Amino acid sequence: MAVEDVVGLQVMDEVLYAKYREGMLPILKKMGGYFRYDAHIQQELKSPVNHPINRIFIIGFPNARIRDSFFSDPDYLAVRKEFFDRAVASVCRLSQYSIEEAPGL
Repeated sequence: MAVEDVVGLQVMDEVLYAKYREGMLPILKKMGGYFRYDAHIQQELKSPVNHPINRIFIIGFPNARIRDSFFSDPDYLAVRKEFFDRAVASVCRLSQYSIEEAPGL
């Protein structure tokens, strides 16, 4: 069963974040992962966290094992260290769930 995470970020450097996405996308696709939604947001109306969110997306994987493998993959971790850690001030997993099939893919 596929799994999806809804993630909110506070992106501080859009250029570095774009380089992160460019570097991680081939790794994500190789593992069967995808982005279903990806959006910049202008204003939060309600939040349970103490930091703003200016980016929200849904990232999905064929199953939880592959998701865990992706986030521990040495190539992914190298890209994350080089770009993501300097581009993003905070991360909040808003939701995580399983689905039969990702709509729209």
